[in-house]
Amino acid sequence: ESVLEVNNKLSGLLTEHFFDISLLNDSGIIVASSNADKIGLDRSNDEYFFNAKEKSYIKNPYHSNATGKDVIAFSSPLFQGHNFRGVIVALMDIKAFDKIILSPHFISETMESYLINKEGYMMTSSRLDNDTFLQKKVENENAKECLEDIEEHGSDYEIAEHTEKVMYFTDNLNHERIGSHYYVNRMKWCVLTEIDKYEVLL
Repeated sequence: ESVLEVNNKLSGLLTEHFFDISLLNDSGIIVASSNADKIGLDRSNDEYFFNAKEKSYIKNPYHSNATGKDVIAFSSPLFQGHNFRGVIVALMDIKAFDKIILSPHFISETMESYLINKEGYMMTSSRLDNDTFLQKKVENENAKECLEDIEEHGSDYEIAEHTEKVMYFTDNLNHERIGSHYYVNRMKWCVLTEIDKYEVLL
């Protein structure tokens, strides 16, 4: 197939959230892409290439200078028989998480859910602040407990045991809150959910 035909097929795989799909050869060079301007770029030093030579890989969220968006990269190796032939990479707009986490189905008057990385920085928007991506650090007790579990247990962490915990804490505005969190083992992320105590106890 010609490069144009492959580009068109990759473009046909695009969705509302996966906006950029590229095919890299075994040297890390983009040989086909839904964004034709990227063809020929060398991505051999990018972790979404060298970490995906044997199995699928998810790169932590980052700002893509090439697309101007905050993204997560999903990559998988391509084999011909047992021979590594390259990597396919799909970029997802981080705003896809916002649509899930900030959905009205998940929100009450004071409830908020959000996603943080292992350093405690928000990867989704807040109900009160849209400019949070890798800028706002969450340092309340709910976040601290989840991050301490990441540090202490790492990949051996038992999710089922931990998600039964519910905690009371006071936030930085001196509001009494009830919170829980879910540890995303593979990525070392935390999904936090919090609500004002008075709303639950009404």
